[in-house]
Amino acid sequence: MCRKAITVGATDKSDDIETFSSRGVLPGFWELIKPDILAPGRNIQSTVPAAGKLADPDRYLTASGTSQATPHVAGSAALLKQLHPSWTPEMIKASLMNTAKDLGSNVFTQGAGRVQVGLAAQAQGVLAPGSIGFGRAVPDETLWTRTAYLQLTNVTSSTLDYLLAVGGGYPAGVAVSVAPSSVSLAAGASITVTVQITVDNTLTPFPEEEPYIYEGSV
Repeated sequence: MCRKAITVGATDKSDDIETFSSRGVLPGFWELIKPDILAPGRNIQSTVPAAGKLADPDRYLTASGTSQATPHVAGSAALLKQLHPSWTPEMIKASLMNTAKDLGSNVFTQGAGRVQVGLAAQAQGVLAPGSIGFGRAVPDETLWTRTAYLQLTNVTSSTLDYLLAVGGGYPAGVAVSVAPSSVSLAAGASITVTVQITVDNTLTPFPEEEPYIYEGSV
C-alpha cells in the first residue's frame, strides 16, 4: 500500500464519526493505520452534471458517504500545494495529519482526526510520515523492541526550537521513547527523529477492547 495515498473516513458536521466511515484494522497489516484522516461526509451538497452538459449550476445533490468526505481532503491538499509548491506528497499528507482535530476516538476509527486545513497552512513544522505502526508484538519474545524513524522539517523562514515527547496511556511493561527530545532547526532544515518501543511480555496485559491496541502521539 502506498504510504502517500490518504485513506479518508467521514464525520457529520458536529464531528460525530459516521457509522459508514471506513475503519481498520486491515487483516494481516496491523502496522498500517486506517483511516488516515476524517472529513465531513454527511449531507454534503454539491453540483452534479446534467445530460449533455459538463456542469449545470442549477443542478445540486445532497449525499452522504466517504465519497463526500474525500473531496474535502483532496481540496485541502491542493491548497497546501499551492501555498508550498516544493512540498512532497508525503509532507502534505503529514501536515494535514499533524494538525487534524483529535475527536477522542482510537486511531483505527479516526486516524489522526478531522482535517483542519487552516491550521495546516499555519504549521511551523512537519513531522513525516503522519503515522507509524509497529504491528503486533511477538509474544515469544520476552522483550519485544522495534524502532521507527520520522523526519522533522522546519517549514518556516526562521530558526525554531522544537520539543518532542510521546503522549498516550501505556500499561506496565510498555515503554516508548523519542530522540532527540529537543532540537534547534534552521529555516528549511530537517532532522531524523527516532521512536522506539519496548514491550515486556511478562508484564504487559492484552488490550481488553477492540481494536485491541495501545497508541500514542509524538
